[in-house]
Amino acid sequence: MIKGCNIYHSYNGISVLCGIDIEIGNGETVAIVGPSGSGKSTLLHILGGIMPPVSGSVLFGDTNIYSLKEDELNRFRAKNIGFILQLYNLISNLTVIENVLLPSQIMGNNNKDKAINLISSLGLSHRTAYLPNRLSSGETQRVTIARALMNDPSIIIADEPTGSLDIKMAEEVFNLLVGLVEEENKALIIATHNEKLAKMCDRIFKLVDGKLAE
Repeated sequence: MIKGCNIYHSYNGISVLCGIDIEIGNGETVAIVGPSGSGKSTLLHILGGIMPPVSGSVLFGDTNIYSLKEDELNRFRAKNIGFILQLYNLISNLTVIENVLLPSQIMGNNNKDKAINLISSLGLSHRTAYLPNRLSSGETQRVTIARALMNDPSIIIADEPTGSLDIKMAEEVFNLLVGLVEEENKALIIATHNEKLAKMCDRIFKLVDGKLAE
């Protein structure tokens, strides 16, 4: 379970999140919708431990993640949270499989068989040894998804996870994520402009003028 409590955030004195409260349980899929620039990505970054809020807290079970030391928070993220972000952040001089393996290596593991299985499940087995600059945007997105799932995270946070994919692959990827939520009791939080995808989630929250409403 992840819980955001009274979250406020601003940029250059302009408020983007104003007292956000949200709670997502295990086994739930949650969509956050709203216009561009409304703060959806900011909220995901805060919930995922990437960026601390100006005020408020994020609880993962009984753990207030922003009370952790930096190295503790880094390991916590690597173990518990899988990120699928708009900025793919693949390492340019590492191959597809090397990029996918990174989260497990942070945790002291090197589960190559799992990485190969994830890559294959996303239709990229023929791209395992490619560098990122040889991938299409859709392929790059799928590598990011495989990397996010590498450590079997209990929470998956996805910012426009299907934005670079064609309709068929977008549905396959979303069904893969939902299947993991249902089978392994994970939580999935997505920000999306895709109304069809949002309606497939258990709950939909709308973020407008810094306020979140279900």
